[in-house]
Amino acid sequence: MHGLFVLPLARQLGNLESSHASSRTNCIRALNAYLVQQCPSNVTLIDMDYFAGNFGKENWFDEVAFFVSKQPFSLKAVAPVSAFLARLIATAAGDVKKCLVLDLDNTLWGGVIGDDGLGGINLDPNNPAGEAYLAFQRYLKALKERGVMLAVCSKNDETTARSPFLDCPDMILQLDDFAAFVANWDDKISNLRLIARQLNIGLDAMVFFDDNPSERMLVEQYEPAVQVIDVPEDPALFVRALDLSFYFEWLHLTREDTVRVDSYVQDKKRQELAGHFENYDEYLNSLDMEAWIEHTDDPSLARVCQLINKTNQFNLRTQRYTESALAALRANPEFALVQVRLKDKFTNYGIIASAVIQFRGDSAFIENWVMSCRAFKRGIEDATMNAIVALAKRRKCTWIYGMHTPTAKNSYVASLLADFGFAAVADGERPQHLPAEGTLYRIASAQFTKRTHSVDIHEDWAPTASTDREGISV
Repeated sequence: MHGLFVLPLARQLGNLESSHASSRTNCIRALNAYLVQQCPSNVTLIDMDYFAGNFGKENWFDEVAFFVSKQPFSLKAVAPVSAFLARLIATAAGDVKKCLVLDLDNTLWGGVIGDDGLGGINLDPNNPAGEAYLAFQRYLKALKERGVMLAVCSKNDETTARSPFLDCPDMILQLDDFAAFVANWDDKISNLRLIARQLNIGLDAMVFFDDNPSERMLVEQYEPAVQVIDVPEDPALFVRALDLSFYFEWLHLTREDTVRVDSYVQDKKRQELAGHFENYDEYLNSLDMEAWIEHTDDPSLARVCQLINKTNQFNLRTQRYTESALAALRANPEFALVQVRLKDKFTNYGIIASAVIQFRGDSAFIENWVMSCRAFKRGIEDATMNAIVALAKRRKCTWIYGMHTPTAKNSYVASLLADFGFAAVADGERPQHLPAEGTLYRIASAQFTKRTHSVDIHEDWAPTASTDREGISV
């Protein structure tokens, strides 16, 4: 991480600082712009001037402390900056918040739809409170467009809860903006767990925003994995409260992030389609799935790094890598960095799986294998394993090893290797160059039975192009 420079409080030229190219203020602005342009992909820049402006520069700068110890900002500013940096570090370690769960009444609009009706709720752009709710909706819409999933968790009749989205002309958010919509009279703990199951994410990936303090207290007490926003009483402060929580600070923003929410909306269409088939394989065939399995190139490296560090459920060993570490592995002839891109008749997912393979002598070791939850049980597991075995055979490997290191979140893949025919390796037979932790499995490459699936596979082991087959940058 590297901090950008803070514009100084003192302005020797006064208001002319902004209009003179050679002024100190403009030189610092130019320096910051240069750092942004030249920043390596594995470095995160921190906009310290934002924090200084938000905190107030008269309180941000402490000249006495600077002259005594070169302290860059006042002790009063340490808490908010530390909270922000801690959130970034947590994100880098895999603690990524993916979904914002919202109440409806007095959260997205003023009033109670069940009591007040469409004509009684406040979304009036000419009313201060109504304008505040609309501003909050605009902020949420922008979050959704950058990849944050939105979900509704409301104690309401579902038809009544949906009516403002269908019939209120001032509503900014629409039903298709929500990855999940749960409105019933059950307790919100149960419904939060239901939403997590529907979206196939962990409860610790969810943030809860509800104007009712008793509901917030209930979630904090009985489902502490969910992060709860301390919602202010005035809706004019909703955006500030959510923005300054820093929960949706990510290290990268990729194409896959921007299309994620749409893929969940399209999942509803897939579910409707699945209802027309009695046989699951027939349903999978109807999706017209295509996947590209290939080496990872420079333009895809940031997405692969993000996928590895955000994925917890389908993650054999929960190994984390920096982008520079992945680049070094890719350049090492003893390793292969593999990615999988997927699309079907509804969605172009982009990169949804990645594997790191280590080759030594006559053996190949699956050092890491992750896959997005959006691709579970679609045949991508089978296609990827087929490709790993084929790659190992090309490298003249007799044995293929894999390992499962259990965590609180990756039980989904506990039996994955065994299901592919791998057998557990006794401690006395464990190769010394492989890690000591976890359960080690192996299979003879000649004994692996190629798996069948419903995905049209394109394998390309030459350096990958920077665009997918639709011409969209990945």
